Amino acid sequence: MDATETLTAAIDAARAGDLDTLNGLVDWPLSGAAVVFRGLADDIDAEDRSAVVASGLGELDQAATDRTLTEDVLGEFVPRLVAARQIRPAGPEERGAVLAEVRVPDEVAPGLTEAQGARQLELRDRSARLDEVYVVVGDEGDVPVAWAPDTGRLVFVLD
Repeated sequence: MDATETLTAAIDAARAGDLDTLNGLVDWPLSGAAVVFRGLADDIDAEDRSAVVASGLGELDQAATDRTLTEDVLGEFVPRLVAARQIRPAGPEERGAVLAEVRVPDEVAPGLTEAQGARQLELRDRSARLDEVYVVVGDEGDVPVAWAPDTGRLVFVLD
């Protein structure tokens, strides 16, 4: 599926109340990686960072198959997807803002294991390859979303 087909499938799944299908259309690791790695602020002790990353990435990896981990997030997006009227390519400013939000930091934080650092760099590279960004326009609010060509899944902007 291409990006618009994936977005249409997500809207159809939301309208049908098929949250398992919708959940499977999201690239959760790429959607949440920027939040996990940017959250390693200086106020988190270096010795605690590995545990924080292990927990965050573990949940993101499980999210595609365990909807209980994503119900709150999906709850934010479903009403807006149900009310969708149009899918349009993001304008230059919207596109730049979405790509900046999902961009995984370049620098590996001190305190991470070698495997965690490698995973961060892999996710950073994947986030850097994102190019297509769309906006689902609807009466309940717009949903900006990127499309990951390597997985064919959607990348949501998470807080």
